[in-house]
Amino acid sequence: MLPNIVIHELVSRDEIRLRLVGTGVAADHRREIQGTNYLDFTAPARRHLVSDAIHLLCAHPCGVVTGLNAVTRSGRMLYRKTLGLPMRDDCGVANLVYYCSRPSTDRDYFEDTSDPIESIRAIDRYFVDIGAGIPEFDDRDDIPD
Repeated sequence: MLPNIVIHELVSRDEIRLRLVGTGVAADHRREIQGTNYLDFTAPARRHLVSDAIHLLCAHPCGVVTGLNAVTRSGRMLYRKTLGLPMRDDCGVANLVYYCSRPSTDRDYFEDTSDPIESIRAIDRYFVDIGAGIPEFDDRDDIPD
């Protein structure tokens, strides 16, 4: 499981820092992404929706199962299913989200390393009741991929 774990730190609405990135996820990205802003991998017009969805996990609190499509620089599509759960930091503030995912599909680990992931988009999202119910959230919009 460890190669497919990512910890997001909710710094602000505009920054969701990748605090820890497992080796399997880093291999899919073809570069070190730990310390970067997760929102930089989303379309600019959708950043606010992605940020709202991730912040909701800590604010409500709830879990989420998300199907993600990632597109590489060459246009290859990768699919990954993730489970995200809110966590508290050392001061007791709920500002971390731990994600664990299945390894991406359709990725040949011996292909050219110059084909990094350029963008990521959730194609489905299901909230999980962890004791506080299911939040209302609608991220459907008319923004193209």
